[in-house]
Amino acid sequence: MRQWLVLAALFGAFGCGSGGADDQAGTGGAGGTGGGGTGGGAGTPVIGECPPVASPGALDNVTGKWAYLERFAQLAQAPAFPDPLPQTIVFVELLDISGAPNALVVEGEYCRHLVQDRQSLVTTVIPQAYIDSLPDFTRPATFTVGSDGVGTLSFPTFFEVFGATLTDLENEALPTEPADPRVVDQDNDMQPGVTIRLTGLVDGEIYVTSRKTTGFDAIAVSADRFEGLSQSGQMQTILATDPPSIKDLSPTSVRDPDECETTATLVRVDANADCDMINAQFDSLF
Repeated sequence: MRQWLVLAALFGAFGCGSGGADDQAGTGGAGGTGGGGTGGGAGTPVIGECPPVASPGALDNVTGKWAYLERFAQLAQAPAFPDPLPQTIVFVELLDISGAPNALVVEGEYCRHLVQDRQSLVTTVIPQAYIDSLPDFTRPATFTVGSDGVGTLSFPTFFEVFGATLTDLENEALPTEPADPRVVDQDNDMQPGVTIRLTGLVDGEIYVTSRKTTGFDAIAVSADRFEGLSQSGQMQTILATDPPSIKDLSPTSVRDPDECETTATLVRVDANADCDMINAQFDSLF
């Protein structure tokens, strides 16, 4: 039981296998490009089984600064354990949106990253060095107002790779060994890839590379807020662990089938807002 809780916290939080093929789920990201996408059209898009309550005519301009909250829910399942372990991965970003509605430019920076463990024996810790290593990014978006007057903000699929340098961010296989020349020590802690820590019942570290994928359609629920379901996901590989034995065992992690648990929320903030302000006001903003 003790070993399973450790492994579930480790692999469940970050969507990992023991090192071979990429697995869908988890967290991630840095330094990517984007493309594709949906949204707009004649009316408000259908957004899953739990759509937010739209506010027709709430806004007609999305340029400016926004605080963005991404929640990604997943389940970890070990072969010898009957029940999966649910966890929620959280990213908070500060976005500056500019440009024309059909060709928006989103410049962003990461403010916060955490794992909400739904058990208390092992805590997954995202070190500050991890967060600080996530570079600023630029991605496209569009804003449309449907025939029903509801505004939709669409972020097309966007890929970010963390802990490695890839030529093809979308399709190239992630490294699986520390000696792979594509691996980088992005958080500058003298370990390959990026470091994630466990505390509580057992202390340990894992060193990973990951590919984060994000995309969503969010609808205006007020003049200062968008809500929607997110198509977030991740592929991730483990390069090494401390203690080494952690790498030898690999529960499977999958996206939570309850799509209402994986969401995107944007809240308009003051033009002078920064990450310190967003982090300080996190509970009241979201």
